[in-house]
Amino acid sequence: MERIVPDFTMAQDNMNVPLLQCRGLFKNYGHVIALNGFDFEETSGKVHAILGENGAGKSTFIKSLSGAINIDSGVIRLSGQVVKPNSPRDAITLGIGVAYQELSLVPDLTVGHNIWLHLVKLSKWGTLEKRTLRERTLSLMSELNAPTVNPDEIVKNLSLASRQIVEILKVLAYKPSIVIFDEVTSSLPEEETKWILNLSRELAKQGMLVLFISHRLNECRQVADRVTVLKQGRAVLTGDMNEFRDSELIEAMLHRHIDKIYFPPQSKPKENIVMSVNNLTSTHRIRNVSFELREGEILGLGGLKGQGQSELLLALFGLLPFRGTIKICGQSVRITNPKSALKAGIGLALIPEDRGHQGLLQTKSIRENLALPILNRLSRWGFLSLKKEMQLTKEGIKRLNIMCYDEEQTVSSLSGGNQQKVVIAKFLLVYAKILLFHDITRGIDVGTKADIFRLTRELTASGYSIILYSSENHELASMCDRIIVLQNGSVADVLEGKRRNVKEIIRVAFSAIDEE
Repeated sequence: MERIVPDFTMAQDNMNVPLLQCRGLFKNYGHVIALNGFDFEETSGKVHAILGENGAGKSTFIKSLSGAINIDSGVIRLSGQVVKPNSPRDAITLGIGVAYQELSLVPDLTVGHNIWLHLVKLSKWGTLEKRTLRERTLSLMSELNAPTVNPDEIVKNLSLASRQIVEILKVLAYKPSIVIFDEVTSSLPEEETKWILNLSRELAKQGMLVLFISHRLNECRQVADRVTVLKQGRAVLTGDMNEFRDSELIEAMLHRHIDKIYFPPQSKPKENIVMSVNNLTSTHRIRNVSFELREGEILGLGGLKGQGQSELLLALFGLLPFRGTIKICGQSVRITNPKSALKAGIGLALIPEDRGHQGLLQTKSIRENLALPILNRLSRWGFLSLKKEMQLTKEGIKRLNIMCYDEEQTVSSLSGGNQQKVVIAKFLLVYAKILLFHDITRGIDVGTKADIFRLTRELTASGYSIILYSSENHELASMCDRIIVLQNGSVADVLEGKRRNVKEIIRVAFSAIDEE
């Protein structure tokens, strides 16, 4: 068995020679300029943070290096030699590896098969030997001090955090010279995030160049030697990370002035109960959960990650079986699948955790994604009304401020933040009045967060009710009227009034564990 080893010799002995140099990169998508003369260079042995709003050009820059897209003009050099990655295979051969936030794994294969699929020779029967795959996978995890994931587990059965770890292992198995971490910490708990930050520093010490992309400035400060900020496809700031204050970096990123991220409620929740849940229990980590949701209320789900928040939202949307009762506007409903959830009284809609795979058809256009859940409203006598479809699509794009060149643009070419806006716009069209938000600001920039939180306040003011799970405690404290803190799948406490703050969320989460 042999690995694919990059045949491009990197000049790592001379730390002053740029390992990666880009000059005048241009890329247009229709009328939208994604890269507009972008320049970049860095030597080996460094961690370089790449910052910018969603739509600033970060994703296009990464895809140009990974061979996923071809730039319109400009030059890419590795150790002084001009290269042109025309495919992901070209990039791998050149020693460029990318671990994406939107995962590129094969869901129906095992962890071991995903990591080594293109790196080992097949048997004469065209298969990969299970024992060897397991040994190599465990060895790689040990070598990288990685969190252990069962090598024999089917990838689609893993949590999003575990799938992200597999994505990283798959890339590092190629032994690249340039490693790009694209928002890989956005779905990871605290311990796994620490592993990534330590790993980035260790890879740099070994002579690699690590491009680190995150919307969390504290992570960038912990790990990066240098930083580049993109705005509207150009590099507007580059230098040592410790040269700049957070306020300077944020100001450089934004193409508009953001007064605030969080917005006060436009009105108080009404007294009427739109949803009541009693003794909801599931074999999937939910135990006797009861709560009430009022009209116009934002009800938060807090606690340490992995305490049943995700499973609760999935059960409410009919994706997990459960025992217990759910009432919508006082009437008992039976929710067994998403279709029944959308029809349950005033309807429930889930904005999912994994927008790339659970919320969107990546190869389809914005128009097609928005129209898919409401085809019955757009059809008459079996014929689709294109006029109505275009009208609703344009309204959705305008309402969510989706940055695109037109409604026919494929969602895969949008930034992560704009993809999230498409998911939200799609579910607003189904007329559901109870929205389940599953960590919807994961991996998006401060400007897009402000857009989403502003929209959230507008929705509740117009009668929507929202259950909001966020992995960021300050989001819960700033946006929610009440916060349910879960521990081991049960309600540990309900925080409201002055107790609705970050310190209290953390205190309850940890004290609940101590009492076990």
